[in-house]
This record gives sequence, structure tokens and C-alpha cells, in this order.
Amino acid sequence: MKQKGFSLTEVVVAVVVLAIIGLFSAPKVMQMQREARINTLEAFVGAFHATNEVVMTKAKIQGVEKEPLAKLSDHDIYIRMGSLALDDFNVANAMQIDGFNLANMGSTETPSLLVYLGKEKSLQQIRDAGCFINIHRPFTAFDVEGIVAMDELKVSRFYDYC
Repeated sequence: MKQKGFSLTEVVVAVVVLAIIGLFSAPKVMQMQREARINTLEAFVGAFHATNEVVMTKAKIQGVEKEPLAKLSDHDIYIRMGSLALDDFNVANAMQIDGFNLANMGSTETPSLLVYLGKEKSLQQIRDAGCFINIHRPFTAFDVEGIVAMDELKVSRFYDYC
């Protein structure tokens, strides 16, 4: 009589071999996923800077690049003192954000934008996840009328738990 299928010993050996291979390849796969998440966030930073340049070129043409807050006449996009206004809806109007989530942080005068991957989260959950970027723009001069000068855009990277 011919044997059909595998013996129990052969199946056990195959499972053990596959488990050993999986055990050694899992860290490599996890590292690749981490690198992919980091590279995706870095791509957002590059796209954001390119979008900001295009928006500010349009603002210069319209003569509103230095305004405390101005809307571009032909778009639903706002600029603030020489840069794209850091607001989740504003950035979403200016560029493609598919696959990214944006969260506002900071005050109206000194806004900050958190960019992260995955499902929507609270600010505390974003910080706890430890895989996000923070785009902000500190002010450099302040008087009784409010902020009169702002620094360049800054990007802080938080990749501890990507």
C-alpha cells in the first residue's frame, strides 16, 4: 500500500524549521517596517516644504507674503507671516495628505502641527506612540499688538517607537 501524505514526524520537523526561520527573520521584518514608517514621515516633510515654497510664491505674486494672516485669493489656503499657516485643514487644502493624520497643537499665534501615521488619535496617544513629526514656527519678536516676527519653520522628529 502506498503512503499518501506526510508522517507526523515530517510535519513536526517542517513546523519546527519554519518556526526557527520565522524567529530569525521577524526582527528583520520589524526593522524594515520601522524604516518604512520613518521614510514615509520624511517624505511628508519634503512634500510639505515643497508645498510651502509653491504657496509662498503665489503669496508673493499677490503681495500678501508678510501679512499676519492672509488668504490666497484663488485658493482656500492661508499664509501667516511668510509661511503656510500651520493648521490641519489649511495644510490638507494645500497638499495631498492621504495616509497621514494631522493634529493641531499650540496656540493660534504659535501653532504647531503633529503629523503621524495610522488611525486618528488624541494628542496624548500620539505622544505615547512615539512615531510622529512636529512642524512648528516659533515667534522671534512680540510687542503689545502681538507677534510681529516669526522664525523659520522647524521640524522636530520623534521616531523612538516607530
